[in-house]
This record gives sequence, C-alpha cells and structure tokens, in this order.
Amino acid sequence: LENLQVTGDEFSVSGFAATRLPAGASTTFEVIFSGDSAGQFSGQVTLDSNDFDHSVFLLDLTAEVVADNTPPTVEILSPDAGAKFIEGTTTEVTGIVSDDLASAESITVTVAGQTVEVHPDGTFTASDVPVSDPLTVQGIDTAGNVQEVQHGLNIIANQPPTIQVLQPTDGQGFIAGATVRVQIDAG
Repeated sequence: LENLQVTGDEFSVSGFAATRLPAGASTTFEVIFSGDSAGQFSGQVTLDSNDFDHSVFLLDLTAEVVADNTPPTVEILSPDAGAKFIEGTTTEVTGIVSDDLASAESITVTVAGQTVEVHPDGTFTASDVPVSDPLTVQGIDTAGNVQEVQHGLNIIANQPPTIQVLQPTDGQGFIAGATVRVQIDAG
C-alpha cells in the first residue's frame, strides 16, 4: 500500500505509513475532519495497491456540520422561587443543565457569577452563594449560546429583634414578695 491521497480541504489523514502487507493482514489509519462552519463537505481517499484485483482503493468521504443556534436548558432545583433568606447570608444552589448537541459537562454554568462544576448527568451544586434577588444561573454551550434563568427570592432585612414589655407597665408598683406576671412581645 502506498501513495495515499486525500481530497477535500477539510479532510486529512493521520497514522498512515506506506507498507507491504502479507495476505490476510490489515493496517489502520485515521481520517480527520476539521470543518468548523455549517454545511456539507465531501472528499475522497485514494490508496494505491499492488494487488492485481484492486490496484486502487477509493473511499468517498462526506460530513455535515450543523449550526448550533439553540441555547442549553437550565433549571434551578433549589432554592425554590420566593424562598425567604436574611440579607447578607449564603445558600446552596442546585440545578440541572442539558444541551441538544453536546454533553452536559461541556456547558459552562455560572451561579451568581461563580463558575461551577457540571457532573456527567447535568447536575450542579454551588455552595456559599450570597443570596440576592433575583438569583441568576447562566448556562453557555460550546457554540456560545446562552440561557439565563432567574428565581426571585424574598430577602428579609437583617435587623436585631425588638422586644417590648407589655406587662407590667412602666411605673407600675408591686407589693414585696408578690408574684409578678411579665408579658413581652418579641417582634
């Protein structure tokens, strides 16, 4: 086998060395496709042989690159939309992502601006995420398509509790040794 030629600008060959093969033996080589724009591509591999029955082998090559215009799917599993948090605290955020043309692991996920690891099943967890309203999760696939999901959170002001003494009233007198009922309202 010798004189391997490849036609088609997007195709190339790797791992081929001219060789003499005994009857029944085989060899391998790799055809590499490097097209990166959408469309259909064709080419041909030509390989010369000293076999009298098959002096030339022709392999037709075709490839189709599909444009990816669809963003990944992003879902926040927790916390729930509308969940209550005290301002200045953090939470754990979990979710799941998927993409119709790529593995979930190839999606870049950010939670409140922090990049997080995506597991093979598409799940992700972000710890110690500062609570904010809205909570934003973004997924970006390898084609650059972006999907952003937001959950509104109920952020409660971080204020010290207030205590009001309802009984006894200010200035109320007592007899020494008497039991005094105290009533307070902690708001």
